[in-house]
Amino acid sequence: MRPDWKRRIPGALILFLLLGVCSSSVWASGSAGVQRPFPTALDSYQDSGLERINAQLLHRIRLKPFNLVATLIFLCAIVHTFMASKFMAMSHARGQAHQPLSSGGLACRRRCSASPQRHRRIRH
Repeated sequence: MRPDWKRRIPGALILFLLLGVCSSSVWASGSAGVQRPFPTALDSYQDSGLERINAQLLHRIRLKPFNLVATLIFLCAIVHTFMASKFMAMSHARGQAHQPLSSGGLACRRRCSASPQRHRRIRH
């Protein structure tokens, strides 16, 4: 029996400590009497005079830089939605290309015949 849990403890401890530090800073930064609306009201940007959507986005990014991060995440989600089938096809092609290597096929034996340790590493 391998003690896998011993290797996971440091990572879990670091994650726990980071979450604790982040949450305490969030709670400490809040003001007792000030309530900020979330999400920000669209009227607060005061960009109704801007006609083009690019100008509105740039204006909102200048006011709140996190809007850039949110926009990029949103665009990545849209791209991922339309490219999911292509990603699956690429994944299956890579899996089939790896199949002879992982099952100890002829290609693996030829390449690994000089190094049995390398052969074990590829198979397992």
